[in-house]
Amino acid sequence: MRDHQVVAKLGTSQCLTRDGLVKAVKLRNSINGEIAAKLQNLVEYERSPNSSDKDWESRCEEFVKFVRAMEATHLIDEEIWHYTSDLKIRRKDPNYSAAQVDYVFSYIEKFEKYSQEE
Repeated sequence: MRDHQVVAKLGTSQCLTRDGLVKAVKLRNSINGEIAAKLQNLVEYERSPNSSDKDWESRCEEFVKFVRAMEATHLIDEEIWHYTSDLKIRRKDPNYSAAQVDYVFSYIEKFEKYSQEE
């Protein structure tokens, strides 16, 4: 492999040039930032006094569609998937709710950190 080629592969057998890798990393970081922002919006909406369960579930569906469209499902922990579907449980169990929301906030911090890396 020559110096101008990348030694890493991104899910394919195709090698990227350094410029290609830089673009791929920037795209990944951008996606991480978007995931963090969308999760933050979900938590804020859920806590809003004007939120409705139906609208919140619709927003979760949009989040899932976005993650799938970006082919980023591998970036999402199982606990985040649970967060998008456990609204009724959180409504009944404040301890479970607090634990899930705390986890989501720590996850958001991780994604924000990654989105700022070069």
